Amino acid sequence: MEYNSDSIDAASPPSENEQALPQSINRIEGETIIQAIKLNKYFGDKHVLKDIDFKVNKQEVVALIGPSGSGKSTLIRCLNALEKATSGEIYIHGQRLNPYLSVKQLSPIRRELGMVFQNFNLFPHMVGEVLKVMKDLAYEGSTMVVVTHEMQFARDVSDRVVFMSDGTIVEQGDPEELFTRPKHKRTQAFLERVLSVLP
Repeated sequence: MEYNSDSIDAASPPSENEQALPQSINRIEGETIIQAIKLNKYFGDKHVLKDIDFKVNKQEVVALIGPSGSGKSTLIRCLNALEKATSGEIYIHGQRLNPYLSVKQLSPIRRELGMVFQNFNLFPHMVGEVLKVMKDLAYEGSTMVVVTHEMQFARDVSDRVVFMSDGTIVEQGDPEELFTRPKHKRTQAFLERVLSVLP
């Protein structure tokens, strides 16, 4: 079973570390926690993220799906400053993220974002356990961005599904709507391919 999952959990409870974040930011329902504006990333001549506009609200669970090489993991790595975007802006709790800051300077922001990399080709026995933990976090009101090949998880747990292909966001919306009535041919072709191999 192929399953790779990267996730950002941005729902850490308030702590003393948040003093490094702007005091004008109020934690209210509908507040934007993560936002990317016109994000671009190149690896040499390869354009892997193309003018990405993306945001996640408080207590929202967003699943990023798409074929391998579509830019999903690169996006999530840029959001956590593990990769430096070539251009564009990223905001965490309203604070612009400067990926050129030192590790020490990035620490207060990274404490707001937890990141998990899983490769279940290596650890297939962990699939159920990890999915259960992530579902529990979602039901407890965590704000999460999850990159996943597990379509059932994306459909059952997320509030919004984002389909990426060729470095762009092709389509996004309510999970039930996107999985049963995709608007774009690329989304439809991808879902037909991956859903046909599910048990």
